[in-house]
Amino acid sequence: MQYRLSMAQPLQKAIPEIAADQLDAAIARLDAADGDPSAVHAARKHFKRTRALLSLVEPVAHGTAARTGRKRLARAARKLAASRDAQVALDTALALEKEYGASPSAQAFSDLISFLRARRDRAEERLDAGNRKAVTGEIKKIRTALLKLGLRDAAMSDLLASASKTYRAGRRAMKAALKAGGGEALHEWRKLAQRHWRHTLLLTDVWPVEAKARAALARRLCDLLGEYNDLTVMHETIQANKEVFHSASDMKALYQCIEAKQKRLLKKAALRGSRLYAEKPKAFARRLTAHWRKAGRKQAAEGLNGQG
Repeated sequence: MQYRLSMAQPLQKAIPEIAADQLDAAIARLDAADGDPSAVHAARKHFKRTRALLSLVEPVAHGTAARTGRKRLARAARKLAASRDAQVALDTALALEKEYGASPSAQAFSDLISFLRARRDRAEERLDAGNRKAVTGEIKKIRTALLKLGLRDAAMSDLLASASKTYRAGRRAMKAALKAGGGEALHEWRKLAQRHWRHTLLLTDVWPVEAKARAALARRLCDLLGEYNDLTVMHETIQANKEVFHSASDMKALYQCIEAKQKRLLKKAALRGSRLYAEKPKAFARRLTAHWRKAGRKQAAEGLNGQG
C-alpha cells in the first residue's frame, strides 16, 4: 500500500483509493488490537495520513466530503487517545528520569512515574472491544463517504498549490513559535509541519530525489516538536495532580527538568526548521511546479519510447 499519488493515475481515481486503503488498514489494526495500545496507535497513524490527504485535496473538492471527513476522523481518533496518551506520558517521564533522575529530584520522579504507570494501566483496561467496534463502525461510514469525493475538476497543479499553501502557513507558524518561545504557537507549528511532511510523501512522484530527504527532515522536526509537546502536557499533568508529590520543591525540580529539556529541543527544532523552511513560499511553489513539469516531460518521453 503506497501512500503517494502516482502521476500515471487520474487523481479522481487515486485519491479515493489512497483514502480507502488507509482506512482499511486502520480498521484491520483495530480489529486485531485486542487491547494492544500499539495497534491502536498504528490505526491512529492511518487516520492522520488520511486527514493529511484530505487537507491536500480539500481546496479543490466539491461539496463538504473532504472537510467533514477530516473532522470526523479527528473525533474518532480522540475516542482512542486515552490509552496511547497515557503510555506516551509514562515514556516521556521515564526518558526524562534517565537524563535527570540522579539529581535531587529522584523522589519526585518516583512519585510521578508511579502515578503515570497506574493511570496507564487504568486506561488500557478501558480500551475494550466495544469501544474499538464503535470507532470501526464510524470509520467504515467515513470510508464510504470518501469514495464520493467531488474531484472531477481536480488537477495536480491544484494539489501543488495546496501543498505550497501549507508550506507557507508552516513557515509563518515556525516564526511565531520561535518568537513566542513555545506555547500554543508551537503546537500550531507542529500540526503544520506534520501536514507538510505527509504532503511531501504524497507528492513523492513529483520530486522523488528531494522528497526523500525533505520527508526525513520534516519527520525529524515533527519528532522534536512532538517531544516538546509531550513535555508541555507533562507540566500540565503535574500541576493538575499536586497531591501525588511529597512537596512543592519536588514539583519545582520536575518543572526545571522539563524546562531544560524543552530549551534544548526548541534549539534543535529551530535548526531543522530553518533548513526545512529555508525558501520563501513563492520560490518553493515555483520550484515544486518546475519539478512537476520536468517529471511530466520525462513521463511523456518514456511513454513515447515505449510505443516505439
